[in-house]
Amino acid sequence: MLPDSLEWQEMLISMGSVEYSGGMTEVAQVTRCSDDLSEWLELKKQLIFTDRDSASHVDLIAKVHGLQKVASYIEKLPKSFRSEVVYRSLLGHCASKGYTKQAEEIFNNMRDLGFPFTSFACSHLLNLYKQTDKKKIADVLLLMEKENIQPTDFTYRILIDAKGQSNDITGMKQIFETMKADGMEPKMITKSIMAKHYIFAGLVEKAENVLKQMEGEMHLAC
Repeated sequence: MLPDSLEWQEMLISMGSVEYSGGMTEVAQVTRCSDDLSEWLELKKQLIFTDRDSASHVDLIAKVHGLQKVASYIEKLPKSFRSEVVYRSLLGHCASKGYTKQAEEIFNNMRDLGFPFTSFACSHLLNLYKQTDKKKIADVLLLMEKENIQPTDFTYRILIDAKGQSNDITGMKQIFETMKADGMEPKMITKSIMAKHYIFAGLVEKAENVLKQMEGEMHLAC
């Protein structure tokens, strides 16, 4: 556990809630005690916590202790803190781990609780099905269309990667062009994903062209 010292309290209080999540990430990298830190701060009631802070704690608990401990933590949260962002954090964790049953249960629970469908939640499902069952991607896209949910950069990146994994290079390129037509400038990570799939498909020249574009953008940024 963390030391109960005035020095610790002053340092953490000075962080403020905005830097809380980032601060816990730094602590996790250096000391591996971010979960203890989060519990300590809540017990001491030295900071004003928000639902986003609770969402960060949910993610940490899931990574350190597993889903059963997360369920217990959420039950103890004040009702005002059991918001969409808290459940979305848990959904994101399950999706990244490929826990299909748990992720689908959380998504359905969010719907039953009356939370609006968001691009973030749908993108987490897309990320899940990219790993576990690509046939279900179409179902999520239909839901997004029905609910008038606009895709984000993250959404397009997942779809591009899914097409590349299926060796559907034409489909991957079409999604890339649709992304640009929607007014989104593809980020470096998206282009690197495309270059990777071009290489795997044996399209070395196309991969080189993408890498040259990325190199030019890096020079402009310097």
